[in-house]
Formats: sequence, structure tokens, C-alpha cells
Amino acid sequence: MEFIKKRLFLILCVSVVVLGGAILAWGMVINSANKKKAADLQAQYDGVARLRGKLVHDNELAQWKSQAQRAQEDVKGVKKRALDTTRRELIYDKVFPRPRDTVNQITYYEEFAVRYCAQVKKLLRMIKAADRPSQMEEQREREKYYQTPTGGDSAKTTAKKMTASPIPGVMEMNIAQPARRGTTATDSPADKLVEDLRRRRAEELSVYIDLDAFCAYKYWKNKPSASLDEMLKNSWFSQLASWIQEDVVLSIQQVNDSSRSVLQNPIKRLIEISFMGDITVNPVGSAGDRVGSGAMLRGGALGVALRNNSENTLPGYVMAGSGSARGASNPAMGFGDSSASIKSSWTGRSCDGLADVVHFEVAVIVDSTHIVAFTNAMQSKKGIGTPNERNQITVLNLEIEPVDVLAEEKAGYYYGPSSLVVLRIDCEYVFIKSGYEKFMPIPVKASFQTEDKGRSTSDNIYGN
Repeated sequence: MEFIKKRLFLILCVSVVVLGGAILAWGMVINSANKKKAADLQAQYDGVARLRGKLVHDNELAQWKSQAQRAQEDVKGVKKRALDTTRRELIYDKVFPRPRDTVNQITYYEEFAVRYCAQVKKLLRMIKAADRPSQMEEQREREKYYQTPTGGDSAKTTAKKMTASPIPGVMEMNIAQPARRGTTATDSPADKLVEDLRRRRAEELSVYIDLDAFCAYKYWKNKPSASLDEMLKNSWFSQLASWIQEDVVLSIQQVNDSSRSVLQNPIKRLIEISFMGDITVNPVGSAGDRVGSGAMLRGGALGVALRNNSENTLPGYVMAGSGSARGASNPAMGFGDSSASIKSSWTGRSCDGLADVVHFEVAVIVDSTHIVAFTNAMQSKKGIGTPNERNQITVLNLEIEPVDVLAEEKAGYYYGPSSLVVLRIDCEYVFIKSGYEKFMPIPVKASFQTEDKGRSTSDNIYGN
């Protein structure tokens, strides 16, 4: 006991030191654990902070969902718009893809012929268009002069006076050719009446257009006789031509004002809408009651220079590998040697699983200051505000030729004082295949298979 008392202070000091060391060691252990926990908490905090930057608010999710929905609607709208450009009204829907009554098929084609001709005339009425007076109209005008009361003539003596004219040789010459102003041989009162008739016609019309400017009009007007298979294919390609013709007329309407006359409007005359074939010149005095334009047109003779614009110029599809329109000497097929094409296409487009391509040419007499306006009108939207709003025409090439105004006046066309040119525009027309494929006749589809065996006509992104 005495020992403890003597060394109590030392024992207390050692105890304090030991206890302090223990406390220090325990503190170090606790501090290390706290640091680790703190580090873990910091790591968790940093992770949460990073995730917080990636989180999307509810309103942002709603916006993304709305944008995705609008994108889907846009896709549907584009598909529908593409289909509607081609899914247009048919001339006679009971003909395609084949007549419903296989026994009386010919009656369907007869009705198609009537409706095609009516459609062409409707287009002319829409823009107040017609051709110059025919030779028959001019002859009737001359007859009126010789039947006037001042001459004491009656209808019964008209024929006699026409064969024995007071001016020998005048009537025979006038019947055979149009009036020639400024020459004594034809400068008669009857010729002045004819000239007045021609001028009145120019003032009454908005633009000159002959019915023969429309492919297949004469063909269907004459009630053709052909095999039923040929009639079916001709009907189909005439339908294609009709759609294209309508858009050309709408382009003319866009540039011209139907309330004004030929003398005032920039587009004076639609010469033709052609699809293929060689140039044919119909000189003055040839068969028929129409007199052509002037020597400025291709062919170099006083007459209409056309690209075989008859039943032999139905549209032809542009097939892959041809690089040009394949229109045929055989209009029933719409296919043939590419040498019959109008022009090679810089677009390189041809029929494929998505679209069908047709080339055509438009020839007009136009004021030289409105060449660009008409070209732009051809490539502008048609049917704006309708389900069939479309823009299917691309201009490939254009040619400009001078106009012999005096030759045109001799032929009966009066254009006014403008500076005129003949403008020929080569164009491309695109049809979305699935927009009309269900109406396409089987023989036409078979022609596609012959031309391109590796491609299906229904292989497209839009479906039927």
C-alpha cells in the first residue's frame, strides 16, 4: 500500500498517457471511417448531381412527344400528297383496268371516245380558245357577199355566181387559198369580209388552239376500229395525255387573261402538245379545212409543222437505260425504240418502283418578253386548293424560233403588235405509280415486265 502511495503520481501519469493514446487511436479509427463515409456521400452526391443534369421535365417530354406525332403526321401528309398528285379523275372509270362487261366492251370505248373529245372541248372553253376561221367558214362569208340584196342575188343563184364570178378567176382562187392582202388579184370586197371575220375571231378569243393540237382527238373523233386489246391500251395512254394536256392548258391560263383577246395576251397560240414521232408538214391547200402557221415553223413550208400529232403520238413511258422517252410507232403499246424520243433527259429519271415518267413537248407562239413567265408557269403548282394539288412538270430544254408574221396573217392568224417567237419546250411529267396502278390495264403492266423484268410495278414505299 505504501508502495502505491509513493508511486501514485507516476501511476496516474502512465494511466493518463495510456488512456490518451487509446483515445487518440480510437479517434483516428473513427476519423478514418468518417472520411470514408464522407467520401461515399460525396460520390453519391456527385452522381445525383450528374443525373439531375440528365433528367427531363414533364413539359419537355410532352414537347418531344408532340414533335414526334407531328413528324408522323407529316410523313402521312407527304405520302397522301404524293398519291393525290396522280390519283386524279379518270375520263371514264368503267374502262380501267378493263371494261366491266366483257361482252359489250366496244360500247365502253365508244363512251370513252365521246368523253375524251368532250374533255378537250371543255379545256378550250375554260380559256376561251379556238382556232382561226376554217376555210368552210370563210367560204360562207364570201357567199354572204354574193347573196346581198344590192346584187339582187338569191341562194339559188349563188352557186352560178361562184362558178361564173363577176371577177373571172377570183372565186376559184379564194376558195383554194386564204385571202392575200395587198394584191389586186384577191383584194375584193369578199376578201375584205373574210379579213374582217379573221380579225373578229382574234378579238373574240383569248388564245388560238386547234383541236388537232391535242393528241388522240382526231383518233377518237373518227371512232377507230381496232382490236379490243389495242383499244384498251390506247384508252390508257390517251388518259395519260389528257392529264398532261390539262396541266398545259392551266399553265396557259396562268399567263393569259381570259378577259382579253389574242391581240393583247402574251401567249398567242398553242401549236401542239406532242409526245414523239417525226415532224410532219401539212402545207396550205392540203386536205382538210385547217390552214397551218407560217414558214417559220419546222419544215420550211407554209403550214403547220407538227410532230405527227395524231393517233400515232400517244405518250410513251421513259424506261430505265434508255435515257429518253420511249414512245412508239405503235401507239397501242406506248413503248418502242428510244430513237423516237423527243430529247434525252438531264434529270436521268425513268420508270421505277416508285414513279412513272413521260416526256412531252409543248409548242406555242408567245410574246418574247413572256418566255420565262410561261416556262415558270409550266413548272408551277396546279390545282391549288384541291385534293389533287400537284407539281409534276420539269422543263428539260427549250428552243426559240422566229415568227414570220406576214405568213401567219396570210394563214389567218392575227397576233397583234408584240415581238413574237415560237417557243418549244421539252418537259418531263412524273406519275406516282401507286396513285394509279390499280387502274393500269394488264397489257400495259405486261409491257413494263417486258422492259424491266427485274422490277415489280408494285414495289414502292407507298403501297396501294
